[in-house]
Order: sequence, then structure tokens, then C-alpha cells
Amino acid sequence: MTINQVARYTALVKRRSELLLCSGISWKPEYEKELQSIDTEIMELRREMKMCD
Repeated sequence: MTINQVARYTALVKRRSELLLCSGISWKPEYEKELQSIDTEIMELRREMKMCD
């Protein structure tokens, strides 16, 4: 696990949280694609950092 991986993971989780807080009135359709992209990258980082099976 490198510092860069941890920093990227943290940034992705923060952005994901921000997007989820927008659900409802502030939600924009383009957020869905960004959310999917973030989820994919988070899973890749988890595998790299051996955080999941």
C-alpha cells in the first residue's frame, strides 16, 4: 500500500460521498456515470491494496 494509493482512495471515497449527498433535488443525470467510474476505481484500488478478496 503506497501513499499515493491511500491518497487516491481517500479522494475517491470523499467524492463518492459528495455525489451521494446530492441525491434528490441536486442530483444530475451525469453523476450516475461518474459514480459508476468511482466505484470501479475504488474496487481496483481495494484489490491492489489487498483490502478485499
